Amino acid sequence: MPHDSPAESLEVLLPIEGMTCAACASRVERKLGKLPGISDAVVNYATHDARVVARRNVAARHLVETVQAAGYGVRTDVAESLRSEGGLEPLMRRLEALRGVLSVELEQEGGSSLLRVHYVRSLTPLDELRLLLGSTRVEESSEDPESGESRRLRYLERRLVVAAMLTVPVAVLSMGGFQFDGLGALLFLLSTPVVAWSGAEFFGLAWKAARHGATDMNTLVALGVGAAFGYSAALVVAPGFFSAAGEAGLYFEAAAVIVTLILFGRWLEERARGRTGRAVRDLIALQPDTATLIVDGEERSVPAGELGVGDVVRVRPGDRIPADGTIR
Repeated sequence: MPHDSPAESLEVLLPIEGMTCAACASRVERKLGKLPGISDAVVNYATHDARVVARRNVAARHLVETVQAAGYGVRTDVAESLRSEGGLEPLMRRLEALRGVLSVELEQEGGSSLLRVHYVRSLTPLDELRLLLGSTRVEESSEDPESGESRRLRYLERRLVVAAMLTVPVAVLSMGGFQFDGLGALLFLLSTPVVAWSGAEFFGLAWKAARHGATDMNTLVALGVGAAFGYSAALVVAPGFFSAAGEAGLYFEAAAVIVTLILFGRWLEERARGRTGRAVRDLIALQPDTATLIVDGEERSVPAGELGVGDVVRVRPGDRIPADGTIR
């Protein structure tokens, strides 16, 4: 399929939320690639970003809805402006027509009106957005990627610590040859927080994937842990039901160990991914935001992302080079 010309297409970076494995990235990539107007889509699991080449007339909400249809989300930003004048309908229509804007809300706050704009930062011309909102009071809320990574790491650490503290005695009691009355009940009490709290994310994500007609690694973990824990719990609660099958064993340690090991692997992965993401963001930050474009012998400052094949750019001594090219 022929690619659109630079004037007709636009390359954007979508921050994807909710991916937990490489299969998630592949699913989002396939969904985006099938969307009309998309000529290329590459999802990077390490940085949780989707680099999409789309026609300029592709609406941002279509990209967001496509990602949501795959069971994931796109990180959005919110800009607010407090306005004292009335008759804001024309302004709201102009904001809604702005590329990258998902929705515009109007709320009454005292004697003034609060405009709230939800948008995707990488798709929206921020200068035009700020110009339309005016300078009365503009607030932009955007989660720092590093803060999101730190919060995710702390989330995994808390669940990993609890899982490890309870899994050790479960494993020792189960595999150490101990036999006493109430052993099954004790193992049940110790392993329940591991499965129900530390491993809750696996079941939630597996159910979320199933609702969208997909399976992933969380499905495998949820099935394995659920089968081992469910069977063992049923054996403890209703031992007479299994008496006809002879002596039955408990598998609480299998469920607890699986949850703990998978959490440990995800903690290591998240820590490595955070370091990789910071390195990539530091590298991207070195690229200049603007370039000096030569048009009919005159210089014009343009965003570096709008440069196309055949453009002539002037780079002065000490300037950073905004794009790949040939020196003339």
